[in-house]
Amino acid sequence: MARKKKEELPPNVRKRGKGYTYRYDVPITNPDGSKGRSQKDTISYPTPQEAYQAGIIIEAKLIEGIYVDEKNILFIDWAEQAIELYAAEKKLKPGTIEGKYAHLKYARKEFLGVKLKDITPLGIQNFFISLRDEHELKQSAVNAIYSTIRMIFQLAKRMKVIATDPTAEAVKPAVKQTFDDLEVLDADVELPDYLEKEEVIELLKTIKQMASEENNPKIAFGLRQLYRVVFILTYTGLRIGELCALDDNRVDTKKRTLRVIANLYVPKGGIQKYELVTPKNAPSIRTVDFSETVASVIENQRSDLRAFRLLSGPSFYTHEKRKFLFISYRNNPGYPLAVSTAEYTLKGALESAKLSPAITPHSLRHTFTSLSAEAGATLEDIQKQLGHATDEMTKRVYYHVTEARRRANVDKLDNLMQDLISTI
Repeated sequence: MARKKKEELPPNVRKRGKGYTYRYDVPITNPDGSKGRSQKDTISYPTPQEAYQAGIIIEAKLIEGIYVDEKNILFIDWAEQAIELYAAEKKLKPGTIEGKYAHLKYARKEFLGVKLKDITPLGIQNFFISLRDEHELKQSAVNAIYSTIRMIFQLAKRMKVIATDPTAEAVKPAVKQTFDDLEVLDADVELPDYLEKEEVIELLKTIKQMASEENNPKIAFGLRQLYRVVFILTYTGLRIGELCALDDNRVDTKKRTLRVIANLYVPKGGIQKYELVTPKNAPSIRTVDFSETVASVIENQRSDLRAFRLLSGPSFYTHEKRKFLFISYRNNPGYPLAVSTAEYTLKGALESAKLSPAITPHSLRHTFTSLSAEAGATLEDIQKQLGHATDEMTKRVYYHVTEARRRANVDKLDNLMQDLISTI
């Protein structure tokens, strides 16, 4: 009797009973955090061809890095993938994505080595409560982490990675202020760092002198540019990222307005990999008015920039659509001015001027608030210029500067009623 010929199967296809499966390897994270691989089989198919086709689809997903083991994926593996999926779906800014990853700090420890499907509603609720009671986070931090963790599980359910969402009924823990909390806050209300008008003048004088004494033409240009950066931030209240992303085409010195529609983001790769992202929030997209003095400073920057471009020659970075008003000048001339460069050079100028080293480019926004309040501008107008509807630090500076004016208004009531009060 002739032996039955063995059935020839496609690669990695195995016969199991009456059906066929495809065997493949998937990367895993072990409970101790180390990486490994695990062999998996597809479900059983009636024919070897169907099993092979299903396996090829899985192999393709593994190569693209989008495969999810619906049964055994660890929480942290899915969490990181979910953030990337969510970021692509919502077109999140790089800084926002980094924030989402930061929100995983406590969850990484809480659910180390735990499979996504094994996290229960009770476990997730206890985790949220621990943020308040064990880690003593403030309400804003609790809210941010709660939002990110819920997104991760909601996406997992929507993508059919898990059958049920354990955060569906989770309650966000409230961090209530006690009398002691309020007492501490009331006794410890700090003002943000900012410069008085005399200090602004001293800083500008110092930078101007440093530029005149500098022999290196590139460094001299950088110092002259720093002078204008300080001047414009102080007079307009722009964020430093908004100034660094400012395109010359969006600045009109005749109308004395500039349009803010971008913020500069520099990833770890450095300024050559810069990105222009949308501003912080909707009110930040705005038209900023500036004075005749600022217009003159901007024209000086334009003139100096043209000369510096000739000095740099072919190494000067150009872009077919963009023309940055404030630029890098050391190793990458023509690229937008990096925030870190502005911070570093400002620190040196502050030291030379013997002013507080705590002052940063962002402090000049508060300086703008202080000077505007002293000049008589309303809080509403200042907030509109700054590009936010409300901000606690801005209010603190404003009310601190206008305290004398408010006290005078109270005294006016005394004067009004004094004659009548004396008749009692």
